[in-house]
Amino acid sequence: MVKAVVMDLDGTLLTSDKIVSIPTKEKLNWLAEKKGVTLVLASGRTKSRMKDAAEAIQLEQHNGMLIESNGVALYNYKDDSHKIIRKMHDEELAEIVRTLQKYHCEILIMGDEDVFIMLPEGVKESYYITQNSNMEGMRNREFFFIDSIDQVTQKVNKICVYNRSDKIEALLETLKDETFQYDYWMGRALPEWLEIMPDGVSKGHALQKLMEINNWNEDEVVVFGDGENDLSMLEVVTYSVAMDNAMDIVKDVANYTTASNDSDGIVEFFNDKEEELL
Repeated sequence: MVKAVVMDLDGTLLTSDKIVSIPTKEKLNWLAEKKGVTLVLASGRTKSRMKDAAEAIQLEQHNGMLIESNGVALYNYKDDSHKIIRKMHDEELAEIVRTLQKYHCEILIMGDEDVFIMLPEGVKESYYITQNSNMEGMRNREFFFIDSIDQVTQKVNKICVYNRSDKIEALLETLKDETFQYDYWMGRALPEWLEIMPDGVSKGHALQKLMEINNWNEDEVVVFGDGENDLSMLEVVTYSVAMDNAMDIVKDVANYTTASNDSDGIVEFFNDKEEELL
């Protein structure tokens, strides 16, 4: 019997309009209230940036949990506990920024609340905001344009690069050939969005910690995802589910595929597997 459902946000729980559909809300509320299933949101966002989605599925009322910033931290609504697993060290931040600057990247340094942006020469700040004003995860954040990492005033969760999908794919391949002093995880949350984090920090590692704490077996957890940053948690459970809109690599790893985020894929999976899972 399933004890927990773990869901990515963008491209998974949320529709393209960035809302939770009514059928999905109803299904998740039924799972939590009638079947005692624990709901877990796992995102590249911080807790404050997951607030709307958490409220939409009544996560606090259901004593749900959060995996924040791709596994940097865990939050439990039941006892209001917040556990930091691992932030990026200053030496790691410096090495990544130094490397990305060689390729004239627009670098986004993500703190808990704010974004510190380092632009290559010749890129105006007004152009950046205009062209990328709809970037997910950037809404309601404070932007600080900086010239040096010495101006970063918060602990860093991850470093991101946003660009066309073909450019992100090429950059990722180039970075794989770089020699780094430290080890990192690099992958795409979306085709246009590259994320870089310390090695060992991942949604999957954080999920394994939750499974240990709660005594959940791998066949008692269902995971839904669509991006490369979901792979690590899809790999540690039996019921790993890729959305129809997921990247091909995600579909290759997942044991199941369901409808897209815009077609209530989470609902469809549980309707199809209800007898087996519940």
